Amino acid sequence: MTLQQGIVDPAFKSLGLTATGRTMATGEYADALDAINALLDMASAEEDMVYQLTHEYLALTGAATYTLGPAGTLATVRPVRIRAAAVIAANSASQAVAILPAEKYAQAVLDRTLIGLFADVMACDYATPLANLYLNPAPTAGQLELWSVKPLANFAAMTDVLTLPVGYIEFLKSNLAVRLAPAFAGAKLTQETAALAQSTRAGLAKLYRQTLGDPFEPPYVPPTPQQYMPMQAGR
Repeated sequence: MTLQQGIVDPAFKSLGLTATGRTMATGEYADALDAINALLDMASAEEDMVYQLTHEYLALTGAATYTLGPAGTLATVRPVRIRAAAVIAANSASQAVAILPAEKYAQAVLDRTLIGLFADVMACDYATPLANLYLNPAPTAGQLELWSVKPLANFAAMTDVLTLPVGYIEFLKSNLAVRLAPAFAGAKLTQETAALAQSTRAGLAKLYRQTLGDPFEPPYVPPTPQQYMPMQAGR
């Protein structure tokens, strides 16, 4: 089923714009494509609308800072939020990494030159188009295991085949109708469609909480300055 068949035409029909056999113009479909991509961007930005995680392994090179993105030093889709991380050493031993906000990372990391087998803490600035990922100590090798929320991919054309997670088709149909209604003369947005738009959004947010729950961040106790002395000689 294509984007036009599964979402856009049903949205126009719910507004009464195609019920009498009217064919939508090319420009009107273009407006609908822009509107549905704006909905996807909004859903990704709010995060609790995306209830699935991406699990991946990224090669570490010994750097203390990496960039995340298709053209980054860690080549992957830029995440909306990193939910969990671990460093896996060459001998397959692993250690969870505490994910800190920038303020706590800046306060906790006393020595930015530390290297070691594992990273104790990390921070991400979520910059666009490349996010910067900071690790301390900097693992000398191995892999970074990431569990993250990735943005929903935009559509390129009306002929794109739908491959959306469960629940998104009805969300997009009803919310697209709400978004398009003011732009089309004669459009009739019913109370049922408006209510469905709200309920499907709430349903996805509920599914997010049930599926992913609250992020778990390993406890992190910053080392004292005295502890840093032996760590500098090698971990």
